Amino acid sequence: MYPLLDHDDLQKSRKALLATSALLIILHELKFSAGAIDVGGLKFAIDQGVVVGFATVFLFYFAYVFILRAVEFSFSTRLDTLKRQLEEYKERQEEEYKELNRFQTLFNSKEDMKFDHNRQSFTDFHRRHTYQVTSWLYTVKRVIFLTIDLILPLAIAALAFVKGGSVAGAIAFLF
Repeated sequence: MYPLLDHDDLQKSRKALLATSALLIILHELKFSAGAIDVGGLKFAIDQGVVVGFATVFLFYFAYVFILRAVEFSFSTRLDTLKRQLEEYKERQEEEYKELNRFQTLFNSKEDMKFDHNRQSFTDFHRRHTYQVTSWLYTVKRVIFLTIDLILPLAIAALAFVKGGSVAGAIAFLF
C-alpha cells in the first residue's frame, strides 16, 4: 500500500486522513473540461462528481479508522500510565519499608542523625517536585494530543467534507 495511506497506528492513520482530506479539497477545486483524455486511442471522460464521491468514500473510511486508532491510543496510554503508577507505588512501599527498618536501629552518632535528616528532607523535596513536573508534563501531552493529533485532523476532514459537499457524490458513487 502507498505509505501515505497506511493506517496501522494513530500517526499513520492521521497522515492518511490528512492526505485524503487534502486530495478531496484539491479535487473539488479542480476544473474539468468537457473533453476526454486520449490514452493510446482509448478516450476517457472524467466526471468531477464521481471523482469527488470516490475520494469522499475514502475520507469516511480514513476518518473512521482515525477515530478508532485515537480511542485505542488513548486507552493504551492510560493503561501504560496505570502500570507505571503501580510500579512507582511498589517502589515507594519498598523504600518506606527500608526506612522503617533503618529507624528501628539506633544511630551511631549525632552526625548520622543529622545526615539522615538532611537526606530525608531532600528526598521529600525531590519527590514533591518530581510529581509536580510529571503532572505538568502529562497536562501538556494531553493538550498536544487533543489539539494537534486529534482535533486538527478531524477539523481538516470536516472542512474537506463540507467544502466538497460530497455526500451526494459518495452516495452516487456507491450506488
